[in-house]
Amino acid sequence: MLKQHRDVFRSLTIILTIGLASYATEKIAGDSFADPLLLALIIGIALRSMINFNQNTIDFFKLAPKYLIPVGIIFYALINLNFVKYSKHDPLLILITFGVVTVYFLSIIVSGKLLNQKKEISYLVATSSGICGASAIAVTSHAMDAESDDVSVSLIAVTFVGLLALFVALPFVGTIMGLDNEVYAIFAGTTMQYTGFVKAAMDYIPPLVEKVDALYAAKLALSVKALRYLALIVAIPVFGSVRKNKLYTFSILFIFIIGGVLGSYFYGHHRIFYDEMLSPTIKPIYMFLWATAMAAIGLNADARKILSDHGLKALLMATIGFSCASVFFLIMINFIR
Repeated sequence: MLKQHRDVFRSLTIILTIGLASYATEKIAGDSFADPLLLALIIGIALRSMINFNQNTIDFFKLAPKYLIPVGIIFYALINLNFVKYSKHDPLLILITFGVVTVYFLSIIVSGKLLNQKKEISYLVATSSGICGASAIAVTSHAMDAESDDVSVSLIAVTFVGLLALFVALPFVGTIMGLDNEVYAIFAGTTMQYTGFVKAAMDYIPPLVEKVDALYAAKLALSVKALRYLALIVAIPVFGSVRKNKLYTFSILFIFIIGGVLGSYFYGHHRIFYDEMLSPTIKPIYMFLWATAMAAIGLNADARKILSDHGLKALLMATIGFSCASVFFLIMINFIR
């Protein structure tokens, strides 16, 4: 019994340390690419490949995300699922954004089926690509009760494609198509996989026609990205149905929506409290909780799976998803203009 307690304490210390280190790295570096959830997952995978943990320790790694992620979900929704902000967006912009999200979902799921990919990985790649990287995976992986290897494979694939999109595809398309900075901001907000990548896209914007102020363009890109969080209301029950436990899945959806309603209420009726107290306090909590959960997932993953057949297929699917979403966006923008 004493040994078991020592193993639990050891496991808890490891994942908390990785979670804290990942979050601290992002804050200290101030780097848009340093997503703490991704960092924690990579560190966890690396440690697992170097250290042979005993079974009690591994069992705790499996258990930790089941408790940490649900708590993080309500905090995440408090800040990110803002119905008041959504109501103020241009309906046409909302239509374009969710058109892109839909294309992301359909192209990745269809390509996954054609490639005989595991449906859990297909859904995770679709959610991560179409909504919000690691955060979306944290929510939907819990709803699906996805395996650690599936989470790792999906997130690494989406991140790799996201980096290529950020440094190669977006600047190239923006320049060759002669986009102005307003359209480029919407392009980044609708297609980029991580919020940090959207910020980076606007920080390293290519020389384009400056139709709007640069600060406004950056805010526009992030507001469009925030619109995509709403798609989790669909993704949780639809993709979570793979688990076949509807009560479990809809309880997560209920928690998510309640968090959003509460956050929207404070944003609409107690704005000073929301801006100065709630938002600055809540975001570090859910980021730390999820970074710790991702550390546990990484510590329970097999690094070899990332380079497996499933991993290569996930990479191709993420590429197809971004390509189809980008083409759809450019067609829609040209049609509107």
